[in-house]
Amino acid sequence: METRHTIGEVSRRLRLVDYLGDMMPELGSKSATKKALRAKRIQINGRPASGAEYVKQGDQITLSSASHDSIKAYEIDIPVLYEDDDMIVVNKPAGIATNGNRYKTVENAIVGKFKPSLRADALARPIAAHRLDVPTRGLLIMAKSRKALMNLGDSFARKRIQKTYHAIVHETPPATGRVETDVDDKSALTHYAVVRSVPSRNYKSLALVALRPQTGRTHQIRIHMASIGHPIVGDKMYVGRQHTIFGKGVYLAATGLELPHPIEARRVSVEMGLPPKFSRLLDREEARSK
Repeated sequence: METRHTIGEVSRRLRLVDYLGDMMPELGSKSATKKALRAKRIQINGRPASGAEYVKQGDQITLSSASHDSIKAYEIDIPVLYEDDDMIVVNKPAGIATNGNRYKTVENAIVGKFKPSLRADALARPIAAHRLDVPTRGLLIMAKSRKALMNLGDSFARKRIQKTYHAIVHETPPATGRVETDVDDKSALTHYAVVRSVPSRNYKSLALVALRPQTGRTHQIRIHMASIGHPIVGDKMYVGRQHTIFGKGVYLAATGLELPHPIEARRVSVEMGLPPKFSRLLDREEARSK
C-alpha cells in the first residue's frame, strides 16, 4: 500500500527529511524518515526522494508501506480503551515512545493486540495519529485505516480534537488560568484549572491541575507550567532549580479525548482515571504535613 501527501504552504525553507518527520504520522520521527529514504520507500513527484532537497508547495509525496515481515512486536501491556474498524485508543505507558525508528514504541507494542480492520484500506497495524512525549502516559489515538488516519490528521489540524491532561505541579497556581507564550517560536495556548491542592512539608504545596491545550506544540504543557513558576513534579527537563521528586517519572497524564469519529457521523469521547501514583503522592504529602 501507499500513502500520498501533497505539501501545502511552506512558511520557511525546510529539507524533506525535516518536513516529513512532523507531517506524516506513518513515519513518526526524523530518524524513521531517514530509514525510509534509505530503503527507497519515499518518492517526490514520481522520483526517488533525497532527504537533503528542499520542499515546496504542491510537491507530491508517496510513501510505500514497510514489509509486514519487518514489524516486530514489543511485548508490553497496552490497555485498549476504545476500538472499532477505523481507530483504537490505548493507554500509553510512561517511558516508551509513540513511534519512530526504535523498537520500544507503542506502534510495535500494539502488534497482535488489536482486532483487524475490515476496511478495504486497512493498515497493517494501527498508526498513531498524534504523539505523546516519552515520559507522558495516557490516551493515544491510533488509526486502523488510511482514510481514518488522513481524517484524524485533518481534525487535529482544524483543532477539532479536544485533549485533557492532568498533572501535579509544584506549589499552587491561581484557581484557573491560561498560559499563552510561544513554544519553538510558534504560538501556543494552554488553559488550566486547579482540582486539588495539598500542603507539603518538603515542597510548600503541590497541586493537581486539569489542563486543556488549545495547540499541540512539543512539550507545550511542560514548558507552559514551568514558565509560570509551577513546573510539573518529576520533570527533569523543565524543573530548573526547583527541588522535585526524581526516579518516579513525570506526573503528567493524558486523561480525556473528545473528537469527531474519523469516518462515521458521530462524536467519540474517551476518559481514563488518574494514575494511582497521583493520588498516593497527594495523600502522602498531605498526611506528612500534619
